Amino acid sequence: MKQDNITFDLVSAIARKYAAERGHARTVSVGADVLVAALAKALGPAAAAPLLSAAGIRNAEKFVHMIPSANLEEALSFPALVPDEHLTSLLKGGLKEFREGNLSAQAALYFLLSPGQLPPDSLHALGIGTADQGSQDNCGPFDTWRFTRSLAHQYQSRYALGAAFHGGGENTLASSDFVTGKRDSACSKAYRSLLRQESETRSMHFGSPAYTCSPLGEIRSRLGKVEAHILGAVLLAEMGYVGGCTLRVRELGYILDPKHFHRVIGNVRRSVKTLLSNGLVEVLPDFDGEVQLCCQVLPAAELLDSWLQFLDRKSLLLDDDLTDLMLTTP
Repeated sequence: MKQDNITFDLVSAIARKYAAERGHARTVSVGADVLVAALAKALGPAAAAPLLSAAGIRNAEKFVHMIPSANLEEALSFPALVPDEHLTSLLKGGLKEFREGNLSAQAALYFLLSPGQLPPDSLHALGIGTADQGSQDNCGPFDTWRFTRSLAHQYQSRYALGAAFHGGGENTLASSDFVTGKRDSACSKAYRSLLRQESETRSMHFGSPAYTCSPLGEIRSRLGKVEAHILGAVLLAEMGYVGGCTLRVRELGYILDPKHFHRVIGNVRRSVKTLLSNGLVEVLPDFDGEVQLCCQVLPAAELLDSWLQFLDRKSLLLDDDLTDLMLTTP
């Protein structure tokens, strides 16, 4: 008998959004792991985490939190999902009662996680029974192309606005717009527009499973949001996507707040020192461990390797990806 009010339609809406945020190609069928994730999110960590942990998923509560929420109204915003052969058989068999509203979501999740119900690919996607179950290996593939571009757009937009308002332009003897006050109104208007755009897309950037499973997600949970933002900008600058070159401490202030630079630059400097002491960045020139606003900030080699490997190993190839004629793809 059904004991909760979680419907199959609600779980389907969550599954659609989850698959879309992972960059799931429209023509590729989904496996039972997507349904497990959607059921877990609908139930919440208190009800789902014990079942997930018992099945072998590490950090079960974190797993639930990284799955996006969705409601029935949002379902139409995301493409319909095509279940693979195994999931189709489950939906017609053991999960038929849940589809028809006669089985609770908790019972459905318990059934899915029972031994023998999930095929090897779904077990692997959920990080169950794998030899290496690090935080990144518990996550499936993502559209890292879209993920990287969205982060670069976020940080570059802030950098460009801050540099235009606080920088002196090509003429280093010229006063900045902040000093002259000539463009206060234009900057405020652009700043408000930027915040409006970000409010609509922030969860897609920083609440996505890709971000949570990336090295930046780990830094955010360990050191804080400011440190993660600074490190994200530093990594993307190293790739040539933000600022066009290595960023200085003062330029990282533009990214944290492109209008109120004077209020945040002290926090930026402290955060860079924190990242430096944790071995995550290098600062040039080296002033005996001190961080000046003129210093360039580069990612530490080990962190850069981890970031680039994440973008490569977790990359989900989409329908329109072309064959690599130079045969450089691993």
